[in-house]
Amino acid sequence: MARTKFDILSAALLKIGANEIASFNDGTRESQVAATIYPIVKSAELGNYNWNFTATVANLSRYTDTPTDTKWSYSFAIPADHIRTITAYDENMTSIPYLDEGNRIYANSLVVLLRYHADCNENSFSAQFTDALVSKLAYELCNPLMGDGDLARGLFTEYDAKMKKARHSDAQANTSRSIYGASTWLSASRGGYRGGWR
Repeated sequence: MARTKFDILSAALLKIGANEIASFNDGTRESQVAATIYPIVKSAELGNYNWNFTATVANLSRYTDTPTDTKWSYSFAIPADHIRTITAYDENMTSIPYLDEGNRIYANSLVVLLRYHADCNENSFSAQFTDALVSKLAYELCNPLMGDGDLARGLFTEYDAKMKKARHSDAQANTSRSIYGASTWLSASRGGYRGGWR
């Protein structure tokens, strides 16, 4: 079943005794606070760890201007969903030197395949990450909506335990994931592969 940000937020709101929401525009206090908190918490939790489900690869678009730093021959646009770079390859699947700076990737290869962590949608989240995220959101929403410090402290303890389990589970999946073959890389070089690295 499809999972949305509002499903996750509603689960968090119910944990603190608040009302569920179906949008950020329903005029309720819950939706107003959630609209501010959700993108910040989501981005932070995705960026705090190298989650398998956020890993992807893209064939970068090359800029036409010449880099001012003569060490590099070309510069490339970083994908809009980019959180953190893992590594870069050329069209022959060979790891290459690169510089990740100022929303650009600099390299000396005409083609750059960038492996990176992406800001993915909720349907890509692992079950364990989602469970931990619900607890973190409940913690962040608790004080502004309910003003209950004791409940908030309990929720943070719950979040911390769940996030440790989520990271452990993700690390186990990482050690057993398969290595992509040449066909995947060739697909990426021809049009940009978008999907998790498993």
